[in-house]
Amino acid sequence: MQASTLKNSLFIVLLCALSTVVMAEPLDKTAIKAIALKIDVQALDDLGVSAPPLQEQVIKNLNEWRFPMVTGKTAATHNLEVSIGKIENSTTPVGFSFSSGNSDPRSLAFQKDDVLPVTCRLVSQKYPAQQAELAMTFSASKPVNAAKLMDHISTVCFDLLDDLHFLAPETTKTLKTPAWMPTVKVETVIEAQPKVNSAEQPIVPAEERKQLIIQNQGSPLILKMGQDRF
Repeated sequence: MQASTLKNSLFIVLLCALSTVVMAEPLDKTAIKAIALKIDVQALDDLGVSAPPLQEQVIKNLNEWRFPMVTGKTAATHNLEVSIGKIENSTTPVGFSFSSGNSDPRSLAFQKDDVLPVTCRLVSQKYPAQQAELAMTFSASKPVNAAKLMDHISTVCFDLLDDLHFLAPETTKTLKTPAWMPTVKVETVIEAQPKVNSAEQPIVPAEERKQLIIQNQGSPLILKMGQDRF
């Protein structure tokens, strides 16, 4: 793994907001049968990106992961709404201490860089109050082209849908290797803590922890969140 590639991958992750999925009202996951993609066309125009090919590729990427995306006149049960914010010079998320932008703590530009916010929201067509949302920010220090924007949108929407866990488990018939991989994959894992052989310290039970998987040319880097207790 090249150092520059790893640095770029880490930079993307450290700029991603580690927010959990936000829900207005709990979604009826059993009702998620067909999802229509709705992308803010005006935001794409402002970035100089053509909407139809980008939308087509995002749908293809998500379909590869078995998410029921539909196109055209096919009836949908839910809308996947994508909003893209304005590029702004902003700080990295709270809790990170990564040298991006100006590294001089006395500078007004300390720990700042141009970032692009992307939000993905899943909304029930029948019951609009039922929705879930995930927002991330990505580096925009270099020009945002169609390929990068497609990957950003696909990644945010993938992480939102994947965190809902509404798909049935894969079988030998559905198990395939997708051609597209999300830049950042957020997973919730159950991790058992090591046993402590001391009468003074109780055994810590298993707990849920978040981990980020950075896809990097076949060599994923896994960052685990939370406190290790020994």
